Amino acid sequence: MKLSLLAKLWFCLTISAAMLPSHATESDVYFEAHPVQQLFQEQNESWDDFVSRSARVMRDYTRETNFEAGGWLCVNPDSRRGAISVISNHSQISVSAGIKGCPLGGYRLTQEFMHSHPVKEHIVLTEHDLHGYPMGKVARLMGGMRAGSRVHVGKSGGRFSQPDMAIGPGYLVHGNDLHYQKNGRQHFARSIESTGVIRDSSALQTLVASY
Repeated sequence: MKLSLLAKLWFCLTISAAMLPSHATESDVYFEAHPVQQLFQEQNESWDDFVSRSARVMRDYTRETNFEAGGWLCVNPDSRRGAISVISNHSQISVSAGIKGCPLGGYRLTQEFMHSHPVKEHIVLTEHDLHGYPMGKVARLMGGMRAGSRVHVGKSGGRFSQPDMAIGPGYLVHGNDLHYQKNGRQHFARSIESTGVIRDSSALQTLVASY
């Protein structure tokens, strides 16, 4: 299997914590969540603008560290405003969607997860990258990868992997591009640098109305 294909597999979210074995594993250390930032939708801020602002925080963090960042979009059913707790597992190839949490203040989880991918042509894997569950096992079993291995990423960094899609609907931040997927169908939502009209507004529908 070519490394570029492996990269497509590795650029994914870790599976839900409910699917993890109950006994201690090497992934216990990996799954430590490092807080990045909590964001709250402001009074006169649209949901679309809030999503884009959250995406810019993830973009900037990933640019500075090369680590993926992620978080579940949340909503307060009373104020009808959104919030997100952005975390990182200090990994270049995954971030835990199994760590589900909202900021305090009556916020509830939506069904949408947002995460970022580094914009890199190649990634040099670290020992910490390979400790993630289950992607470290994929790397070792399918590709014989180890710390120091150089993996081609290229355009695959701007696409949701199959494991990403298995998490459910959500957003992918890749540089200045914000992508959205639902039911396995991905499309470009907008550039998060622009302030113009969203190219496809259906990609950024808030879940507030359901609460």
